[in-house]
Amino acid sequence: MWGIGYLGCPVCGTPVEPYHIYCYRCGTALLPVAQAPVAAYPVVPPSWAYAPPYAAPAPKPIPGRRTKGALSLAVVALVLLAAPIVSPLGAFLLSIASTLLFLDRRGFSRAHRTAMEASYAFLWIAAFLYGILFASYLSAAYASWQAYLPMASLDGPTRFFIVTTTVPTALLAAALGLQIRLLLPPARRHLVRWCVLGLVALALVATVLALAYVPPSLGPDQIHVSTVLDVLNQVSLWRLAELPAFLGLAALTRIAGGNVVPGSTGASAPVAGRQG
Repeated sequence: MWGIGYLGCPVCGTPVEPYHIYCYRCGTALLPVAQAPVAAYPVVPPSWAYAPPYAAPAPKPIPGRRTKGALSLAVVALVLLAAPIVSPLGAFLLSIASTLLFLDRRGFSRAHRTAMEASYAFLWIAAFLYGILFASYLSAAYASWQAYLPMASLDGPTRFFIVTTTVPTALLAAALGLQIRLLLPPARRHLVRWCVLGLVALALVATVLALAYVPPSLGPDQIHVSTVLDVLNQVSLWRLAELPAFLGLAALTRIAGGNVVPGSTGASAPVAGRQG
Protein backbone atom coordinates (compact mmCIF):
# COMPACT_ATOMS: atom_id res chain seq x y z
CA MET A 1 0.00 0.00 0.00
CA TRP A 2 1.58 3.24 -1.20
CA GLY A 3 4.92 1.56 -1.68
CA ILE A 4 4.60 -0.72 1.34
CA GLY A 5 4.34 -4.42 0.61
CA TYR A 6 1.24 -5.34 2.59
CA LEU A 7 -2.52 -5.03 2.14
CA GLY A 8 -3.47 -5.58 5.80
CA CYS A 9 -3.36 -3.55 9.00
CA PRO A 10 0.03 -4.07 10.71
CA VAL A 11 -1.68 -4.22 14.11
CA CYS A 12 -4.82 -6.33 13.70
CA GLY A 13 -4.29 -7.77 10.21
CA THR A 14 -7.61 -6.53 8.83
CA PRO A 15 -7.57 -6.29 5.00
CA VAL A 16 -7.40 -2.65 3.86
CA GLU A 17 -7.37 -0.85 0.53
CA PRO A 18 -4.33 1.14 -0.64
CA TYR A 19 -6.20 4.44 -0.21
CA HIS A 20 -7.16 3.80 3.45
CA ILE A 21 -5.36 6.09 5.88
CA TYR A 22 -6.76 4.46 9.05
CA CYS A 23 -7.69 0.86 9.78
CA TYR A 24 -11.49 0.76 9.95
CA ARG A 25 -11.39 -1.94 12.65
CA CYS A 26 -8.79 -0.80 15.20
CA GLY A 27 -8.12 2.79 14.11
CA THR A 28 -4.39 2.38 13.52
CA ALA A 29 -2.91 5.10 11.30
CA LEU A 30 -1.70 3.52 8.02
CA LEU A 31 -0.47 6.67 6.25
CA PRO A 32 0.03 10.29 7.24
CA VAL A 33 -3.02 12.37 6.29
CA ALA A 34 -0.83 14.76 4.27
CA GLN A 35 0.05 11.94 1.81
CA ALA A 36 -3.55 10.78 1.28
CA PRO A 37 -5.01 11.07 -2.25
CA VAL A 38 -8.13 12.87 -0.99
CA ALA A 39 -8.37 14.98 -4.16
CA ALA A 40 -8.75 11.83 -6.28
CA TYR A 41 -11.91 10.89 -4.37
CA PRO A 42 -14.58 13.66 -4.22
CA VAL A 43 -16.62 11.74 -1.64
CA VAL A 44 -14.29 10.31 1.00
CA PRO A 45 -15.71 7.75 3.44
CA PRO A 46 -14.85 8.56 7.09
CA SER A 47 -12.77 5.41 7.44
CA TRP A 48 -10.46 6.63 4.64
CA ALA A 49 -9.44 9.97 6.08
CA TYR A 50 -10.50 10.02 9.75
CA ALA A 51 -9.92 7.79 12.72
CA PRO A 52 -13.00 5.74 13.74
CA PRO A 53 -14.99 7.40 16.54
CA TYR A 54 -14.59 4.37 18.79
CA ALA A 55 -10.83 4.92 18.89
CA ALA A 56 -11.35 7.79 21.34
CA PRO A 57 -11.17 6.82 25.06
CA ALA A 58 -14.44 6.65 26.95
CA PRO A 59 -15.08 9.60 29.29
CA LYS A 60 -14.22 8.95 32.92
CA PRO A 61 -16.88 9.38 35.62
CA ILE A 62 -16.69 12.71 37.42
CA PRO A 63 -15.84 12.29 41.13
CA GLY A 64 -18.38 13.89 43.43
CA ARG A 65 -21.41 13.61 41.14
CA ARG A 66 -22.80 10.60 42.98
CA THR A 67 -22.00 12.25 46.32
CA LYS A 68 -24.04 15.32 45.46
CA GLY A 69 -27.05 13.23 44.45
CA ALA A 70 -26.67 10.92 47.45
CA LEU A 71 -26.70 13.86 49.88
CA SER A 72 -29.96 15.10 48.35
CA LEU A 73 -31.44 11.62 48.84
CA ALA A 74 -30.12 11.54 52.42
CA VAL A 75 -31.99 14.77 53.25
CA VAL A 76 -35.29 13.13 52.27
CA ALA A 77 -34.34 9.93 54.12
CA LEU A 78 -33.59 11.76 57.39
CA VAL A 79 -36.94 13.55 57.36
CA LEU A 80 -38.77 10.26 56.74
CA LEU A 81 -36.67 8.42 59.32
CA ALA A 82 -38.01 10.59 62.12
CA ALA A 83 -41.67 9.90 61.24
CA PRO A 84 -43.22 6.83 62.93
CA ILE A 85 -45.14 5.31 60.01
CA VAL A 86 -42.70 5.95 57.14
CA SER A 87 -39.46 5.39 59.08
CA PRO A 88 -38.80 2.02 57.32
CA LEU A 89 -38.89 3.83 53.97
CA GLY A 90 -36.50 6.45 55.38
CA ALA A 91 -34.11 3.72 56.53
CA PHE A 92 -34.20 2.12 53.08
CA LEU A 93 -33.46 5.42 51.31
CA LEU A 94 -30.70 6.20 53.79
CA SER A 95 -29.03 2.85 53.05
CA ILE A 96 -29.04 3.69 49.32
CA ALA A 97 -27.65 7.19 49.93
CA SER A 98 -24.94 5.90 52.25
CA THR A 99 -23.92 3.24 49.74
CA LEU A 100 -23.57 5.88 47.01
CA LEU A 101 -21.48 8.07 49.33
CA PHE A 102 -19.29 5.08 50.16
CA LEU A 103 -18.75 4.16 46.49
CA ASP A 104 -17.88 7.76 45.53
CA ARG A 105 -15.39 8.31 48.35
CA ARG A 106 -12.23 7.75 46.25
CA GLY A 107 -12.35 11.20 44.65
CA PHE A 108 -12.02 12.89 48.04
CA SER A 109 -9.30 13.38 50.62
CA ARG A 110 -7.90 10.50 52.67
CA ALA A 111 -9.58 11.87 55.82
CA HIS A 112 -13.00 11.79 54.16
CA ARG A 113 -12.41 8.30 52.75
CA THR A 114 -11.55 7.02 56.24
CA ALA A 115 -14.60 8.74 57.71
CA MET A 116 -16.85 7.23 55.06
CA GLU A 117 -15.52 3.73 55.70
CA ALA A 118 -16.17 4.09 59.44
CA SER A 119 -19.59 5.60 58.78
CA TYR A 120 -20.60 2.77 56.47
CA ALA A 121 -19.53 0.19 59.05
CA PHE A 122 -21.47 1.95 61.85
CA LEU A 123 -24.57 2.17 59.67
CA TRP A 124 -24.73 -1.53 58.90
CA ILE A 125 -23.84 -2.56 62.45
CA ALA A 126 -26.76 -0.41 63.63
CA ALA A 127 -29.07 -1.98 61.04
CA PHE A 128 -27.96 -5.49 62.06
CA LEU A 129 -28.47 -4.81 65.77
CA TYR A 130 -31.90 -3.31 65.23
CA GLY A 131 -32.93 -6.26 63.08
CA ILE A 132 -31.82 -8.72 65.76
CA LEU A 133 -33.65 -6.80 68.52
CA PHE A 134 -36.83 -6.48 66.46
CA ALA A 135 -36.80 -10.19 65.59
CA SER A 136 -36.19 -11.10 69.26
CA TYR A 137 -39.17 -9.05 70.39
CA LEU A 138 -41.44 -10.61 67.77
CA SER A 139 -40.17 -14.05 68.80
CA ALA A 140 -41.03 -13.36 72.45
CA ALA A 141 -44.48 -12.14 71.44
CA TYR A 142 -45.06 -15.28 69.36
CA ALA A 143 -44.00 -17.54 72.23
CA SER A 144 -46.40 -15.74 74.59
CA TRP A 145 -49.19 -16.02 72.02
CA GLN A 146 -48.65 -19.77 71.72
CA ALA A 147 -48.88 -20.06 75.52
CA TYR A 148 -52.16 -18.03 75.55
CA LEU A 149 -50.58 -15.40 77.79
CA PRO A 150 -51.92 -11.82 78.06
CA MET A 151 -50.14 -8.71 76.84
CA ALA A 152 -48.88 -8.04 80.36
CA SER A 153 -46.51 -11.00 79.92
CA LEU A 154 -44.57 -8.89 77.40
CA ASP A 155 -43.59 -6.32 80.04
CA GLY A 156 -40.00 -7.58 80.27
CA PRO A 157 -39.39 -8.02 76.51
CA THR A 158 -40.93 -4.59 75.84
CA ARG A 159 -38.66 -2.85 78.36
CA PHE A 160 -35.64 -4.69 76.97
CA PHE A 161 -36.56 -3.68 73.41
CA ILE A 162 -37.04 -0.01 74.34
CA VAL A 163 -33.72 0.22 76.18
CA THR A 164 -31.52 -1.73 73.78
CA THR A 165 -32.74 0.00 70.60
CA THR A 166 -31.06 3.14 71.93
CA VAL A 167 -27.70 1.61 70.98
CA PRO A 168 -28.42 1.40 67.22
CA THR A 169 -29.70 4.97 67.35
CA ALA A 170 -26.40 6.14 68.84
CA LEU A 171 -24.47 4.27 66.14
CA LEU A 172 -26.69 5.81 63.48
CA ALA A 173 -26.01 9.29 64.88
CA ALA A 174 -22.25 8.69 64.67
CA ALA A 175 -22.56 7.38 61.10
CA LEU A 176 -24.57 10.40 59.97
CA GLY A 177 -22.06 12.80 61.49
CA LEU A 178 -19.08 11.10 59.84
CA GLN A 179 -20.79 11.19 56.45
CA ILE A 180 -21.11 14.95 56.23
CA ARG A 181 -18.59 16.55 58.59
CA LEU A 182 -15.69 16.98 56.13
CA LEU A 183 -18.04 17.96 53.30
CA LEU A 184 -19.22 21.03 55.21
CA PRO A 185 -17.48 24.42 55.19
CA PRO A 186 -14.98 24.51 58.11
CA ALA A 187 -16.97 27.22 59.88
CA ARG A 188 -19.98 24.90 60.21
CA ARG A 189 -18.35 21.58 61.03
CA HIS A 190 -18.74 22.10 64.79
CA LEU A 191 -22.52 21.96 64.31
CA VAL A 192 -22.27 18.27 63.40
CA ARG A 193 -20.99 17.44 66.87
CA TRP A 194 -23.91 19.20 68.51
CA CYS A 195 -26.46 17.51 66.25
CA VAL A 196 -24.98 14.07 66.91
CA LEU A 197 -24.84 14.61 70.67
CA GLY A 198 -28.33 16.08 70.53
CA LEU A 199 -29.67 13.00 68.75
CA VAL A 200 -28.12 10.69 71.36
CA ALA A 201 -29.50 12.83 74.21
CA LEU A 202 -32.98 12.97 72.70
CA ALA A 203 -32.87 9.20 72.12
CA LEU A 204 -32.23 8.74 75.84
CA VAL A 205 -35.11 11.09 76.66
CA ALA A 206 -37.40 9.15 74.30
CA THR A 207 -36.28 5.90 75.98
CA VAL A 208 -37.15 7.18 79.45
CA LEU A 209 -40.56 8.42 78.31
CA ALA A 210 -41.35 5.18 76.49
CA LEU A 211 -40.37 3.14 79.56
CA ALA A 212 -42.62 5.28 81.73
CA TYR A 213 -45.72 4.96 79.57
CA VAL A 214 -45.62 1.92 77.25
CA PRO A 215 -45.03 -1.10 79.56
CA PRO A 216 -47.62 0.02 82.15
CA SER A 217 -50.21 0.17 79.35
CA LEU A 218 -49.89 -3.58 78.71
CA GLY A 219 -53.09 -5.06 80.10
CA PRO A 220 -54.87 -8.38 80.29
CA ASP A 221 -55.79 -8.37 76.59
CA GLN A 222 -54.94 -11.43 74.57
CA ILE A 223 -51.86 -11.17 72.32
CA HIS A 224 -52.70 -10.57 68.68
CA VAL A 225 -50.88 -9.05 65.74
CA SER A 226 -52.80 -5.81 66.22
CA THR A 227 -51.92 -5.52 69.91
CA VAL A 228 -48.22 -6.12 69.27
CA LEU A 229 -48.21 -3.56 66.46
CA ASP A 230 -49.92 -1.10 68.80
CA VAL A 231 -47.04 -1.46 71.27
CA LEU A 232 -44.48 -0.83 68.54
CA ASN A 233 -46.43 2.21 67.34
CA GLN A 234 -46.46 3.64 70.85
CA VAL A 235 -42.68 3.25 71.08
CA SER A 236 -42.30 4.97 67.69
CA LEU A 237 -44.48 7.86 68.81
CA TRP A 238 -42.26 8.50 71.81
CA ARG A 239 -39.27 8.40 69.47
CA LEU A 240 -40.66 11.58 67.91
CA ALA A 241 -38.67 13.34 70.62
CA GLU A 242 -35.65 12.75 68.34
CA LEU A 243 -37.21 14.77 65.50
CA PRO A 244 -35.34 18.08 66.13
CA ALA A 245 -31.95 16.36 65.89
CA PHE A 246 -32.90 14.53 62.69
CA LEU A 247 -34.09 17.78 61.13
CA GLY A 248 -30.84 19.47 62.16
CA LEU A 249 -28.80 16.72 60.51
CA ALA A 250 -30.98 16.97 57.41
CA ALA A 251 -30.27 20.72 57.22
CA LEU A 252 -26.52 20.17 57.56
CA THR A 253 -26.67 17.41 54.93
CA ARG A 254 -28.34 19.85 52.54
CA ILE A 255 -25.57 22.40 53.17
CA ALA A 256 -22.94 19.71 52.56
CA GLY A 257 -24.57 18.83 49.24
CA GLY A 258 -24.41 22.44 48.13
CA ASN A 259 -20.75 22.59 49.12
CA VAL A 260 -19.68 19.65 46.92
CA VAL A 261 -18.31 20.65 43.51
CA PRO A 262 -18.13 17.63 41.16
CA GLY A 263 -14.84 17.18 39.30
CA SER A 264 -11.18 17.29 40.25
CA THR A 265 -7.91 18.76 38.99
CA GLY A 266 -6.16 15.45 38.62
CA ALA A 267 -6.37 11.72 39.09
CA SER A 268 -5.34 11.90 42.75
CA ALA A 269 -6.67 15.33 43.60
CA PRO A 270 -9.60 15.62 45.99
CA VAL A 271 -12.94 16.97 44.83
CA ALA A 272 -13.04 20.68 45.41
CA GLY A 273 -15.52 22.25 47.76
CA ARG A 274 -16.36 25.79 48.76
CA GLN A 275 -14.76 26.77 52.03
CA GLY A 276 -17.06 29.57 53.08
